[in-house]
Amino acid sequence: MAITTLNNRAINRSDTASADQVWTATSATASDFQAAGGAILQVKAVEVTDVHSNTATAPAAITAFNIAFTPTSSSSKLWLQTSITVGASSTAVMGYFYDSTGTAIIGPIADAASSRSRYSFGTGTPASQSKMTIGAGAWFTPGDTTARTIQVFLAAQSTNTLYINRGVTDTNDNTIDHSRSASTFVITEYDGSLVTIA
Repeated sequence: MAITTLNNRAINRSDTASADQVWTATSATASDFQAAGGAILQVKAVEVTDVHSNTATAPAAITAFNIAFTPTSSSSKLWLQTSITVGASSTAVMGYFYDSTGTAIIGPIADAASSRSRYSFGTGTPASQSKMTIGAGAWFTPGDTTARTIQVFLAAQSTNTLYINRGVTDTNDNTIDHSRSASTFVITEYDGSLVTIA
C-alpha cells in the first residue's frame, strides 16, 4: 500500500510540527490535526446586471444593491465591498454605505473641512460616454444580531443624472463606448475577535 505524504503548510497541527515539515501516514494520527479557526461567518452578495439611475442632487439609495443582513454574533465585524460601474456627464460621483435599519451612514466618512460635503468614496467621469468603476470598502460593527438592510447611496454633481451599468450616451450599437456592464455588492461577516481596525 502506498504511503500518503502530507505537507503541513496549509494544515493546523495540534503539536510542535514546524512549517513545511513532511509527515507520513506513520508519523501523524487523526488527533494531530484540528480544524482551523473560522474567521468568515457569513457572506451575502448581490449582482446587478441591469441599468439603474438617480436624478437626485444628493446621494440616494440605489435599491438594487440592498442586502438584508442578520449578523450571527453581536461581536461580528462586517466588511462591505462594492464594484459598481457608474456613468455621468463629465462630473464627480460620490457616495457612502448606509444602514437603513439604524438610519445611519456607515463610516468612514471624510474629515470635516469647512463647508465641504463629506463622503466615503467616489470617482469622476471625464466624458458622457465614459463609465468608471467605484471599488469601495468599509468596516461596519453593528454590535447586535438585529436584522438590518445595508444600502449603497450614490449621486452625481448638480443636475447630472447618475447611471449604473451604462454611460450617459447610450447609442444602440456594438461599440465599447456604449456597452453595458455589471456591478456587485458583497457583505462578509468576520469573527470580530480576529479583526483589528486602526
